[in-house]
This record gives sequence, C-alpha cells and structure tokens, in this order.
Amino acid sequence: PANLDWDLWLGTAAARPFTAGDKEYKDFVASRNAIRAGRAGGAAGAAPAGAPAAGPGGGGGNADDFGFTRDVNAGIVEAHRNGILTATTLMANGDAFADAVELAGMVPTLDIGVHLVFVQGQSVLEPGSELPPTVSELIKTLWRGELQVYEEAAAQVRKILAAGIRPSHLDTHKHTHLLPPVLKAVARV
Repeated sequence: PANLDWDLWLGTAAARPFTAGDKEYKDFVASRNAIRAGRAGGAAGAAPAGAPAAGPGGGGGNADDFGFTRDVNAGIVEAHRNGILTATTLMANGDAFADAVELAGMVPTLDIGVHLVFVQGQSVLEPGSELPPTVSELIKTLWRGELQVYEEAAAQVRKILAAGIRPSHLDTHKHTHLLPPVLKAVARV
C-alpha cells in the first residue's frame, strides 16, 4: 500500500505514516516478509537475518496498543520474539488488558510502558463512563473542562502498576500529548 498507518515505527522518531518510498517502510516490509518466511520453515523465536536484536540495547522500536485486543497482543509478542521490536505500551482500558499482562510475564525481555488513553474506550477513573470517541471530541471535552486529565492518567498508571507491570516509558494514544492540557498531565504523571 502507498500509505500505512502503523504504530510500529521500527525505531524511527517520525510521528507520521510510512509511505512506499521511505527506507523505514522498505525495511519494515523486508522484516515482515522474513518473519513470514520463518513461519514456514525457520527456527521458532529466531530473528530474521538483518532484523534488529531484541532486548535491552538492541534495535527495534515500540508498538502501541498492547491490551487493545488479543490479536494485537499476540502480534506484538510475535514481533518481539522475532527481533522486530523491543518495547510496547500497554492500554489500561484495553479489552484485552488481562491477556496482555499475562503475556508480559512470559516475555520478560519486552520493555513495557504505559499507553495513556484519553480518546476511545472506557475511562479507568470512572468505570462505565466512555472517553471521547475522537480527538476532535476530546478537544471539545477539554475546552469544556469535562475530563479530569491528570486523574485519568494517574488511574491508568495505577492500574498497570497494580497488575505487577513496572513501566519503562509512556506515550499517548492518537498522539493526544500534543494537546497542552494532556501534555501537562503526562508530565505530572
């Protein structure tokens, strides 16, 4: 495809989708194809040739949305075991949070951070309450003062800590940290 919107940036600092001409995209495709070939006959858990080494100090990148669904969780663990990424960020409000926590215990070399969510899904601070569905709705909600941003962030971090995860880093879903009230709360957390 000409434009992939992946959260797996393979170590680039770019907060943008890949395009077909990008070196990062070409590297991603080569790694993905090597993994697929490895499934057919490669050694289980072995990194494909040219893939970054997994683990502390190795190559790779961060994948967001750990805890979103069981399939996302499995894909993240598989990518880590195949040397494509070294870290992920966990969604405290994800439908597959418990599954992600269980998987995290099976892959101790995977660095796990917090993926703070202020848009889409349920609030951790106020269970049963929905977060704004889109970034534009989040902006309106923030403008009206209807979201306790710091308190929501702190509740998400507490839930992850209570599950036995010691986060190595944090980021935000849909890059909402670019909004000043969210950035202020993230910095406090």
